Amino acid sequence: SSGTSKRHLIVVDLSPSGMALIYDPRLDQFDLSRSYLGLLHVPNHQGQRLRFEVANMRPLDEGNEQRIIGCLFKGLGFTGCRTLAEILAIWED
Repeated sequence: SSGTSKRHLIVVDLSPSGMALIYDPRLDQFDLSRSYLGLLHVPNHQGQRLRFEVANMRPLDEGNEQRIIGCLFKGLGFTGCRTLAEILAIWED
């Protein structure tokens, strides 16, 4: 396996600099400080391809298998930042 897989994860927080995702460690493995590629998708928007680095990890709730990871966006560029601003405008409505 090439180590790549396509998964749909829930974004629980989003900012211009990063996002927080919920994942299940039985299904997905994330490593601290490692970079990943993703597609941020929100309703009514085409979405944004992005690279993110895992900054922190913690359990979601006590007794819950799921975990939450804090991610920092890497190298969005001008166009990516503009698209992210559009997504944030939708997100906050």
